Amino acid sequence: MWQVLAILMLLAGAACYLTGVRHHKPWGTPAVVLFMIGAIAAGVLHLVALPLFGLAAVAAYQWGVKRHKLWGAPATGLCALLAIVLTVVGHSHGRPATGQQRQESQPVYAVGKALRGKLRNGAEVFILRQPLTCETARYQVPPPPGLAEMERLERRELRQREREFQEALSEAVGVRVKLVGSAFPVRSGEASGQMLSDAKAFSEILDKHPNISAWISLMGMPTCADGRWELDQVSTFERAKPPLVAVDVMGPPEGLAAAHLRKWIESGLLEAIVYTPPGLNAEPKVITKQNVNELAGLDAAPPAPTEEPAAEAPAE
Repeated sequence: MWQVLAILMLLAGAACYLTGVRHHKPWGTPAVVLFMIGAIAAGVLHLVALPLFGLAAVAAYQWGVKRHKLWGAPATGLCALLAIVLTVVGHSHGRPATGQQRQESQPVYAVGKALRGKLRNGAEVFILRQPLTCETARYQVPPPPGLAEMERLERRELRQREREFQEALSEAVGVRVKLVGSAFPVRSGEASGQMLSDAKAFSEILDKHPNISAWISLMGMPTCADGRWELDQVSTFERAKPPLVAVDVMGPPEGLAAAHLRKWIESGLLEAIVYTPPGLNAEPKVITKQNVNELAGLDAAPPAPTEEPAAEAPAE
């Protein structure tokens, strides 16, 4: 929205220059300056280069056009054109990419569709994600060479992925949401020293974000040392207004797992789950209250094997 507003103001400023300043109208100069300031203010909200070129256009106009310098009009037009181009590029830069990057955003987009109508414009969202290579390498003894450079590169890639996640989520939800961050939840168990992604690890991260309206796990459920899910132990459910929760459970849930998920969705503890069915290029499947009965066929335990009666011995 702000990028479009900046474009309109730049075009309006150019029109005022052509029809006002060039024809010595008294309103020409104030109108050009006003529209340029508006374009700069709009650009500051999202871009850095745009306001710089906007200022350059104003400066070129003031010291070039108004003083009848030969370079004035070309410089003003060039700076304004560059500002427009940067605005258009910035408007499209944050959209989810295609191919592999788009595939990584598919679960986020699918979850966003389930959250449509439940998040306000500007709502804060946090994502719990799979670990970066540098995050797991940090626990190796000794740490691998080049760990610092690996982390720098992966953090840069992560920022791009987070932008893609935010755009995919906003597009699906239907309003502009703010992804306030992402992290890999892990902690060292007190007794065993085992690395755990349990409810306490989830809580330690989410407690740092008290204003989020929703959190999404792309790495499955919080799981304790013995393999049990403990979603209901995450501290966010103790808040006066708990955030909405959606979880990517990876594969199709079965048996006791499906039964737990059905109970949590029906009770409102869990807003939605998403999983990818087996098969090439399979689309993510979303389960909410509206279609929770689809889990009914998955939560039944497999029937116990029956023993065939022993064959009677032939009579002698």
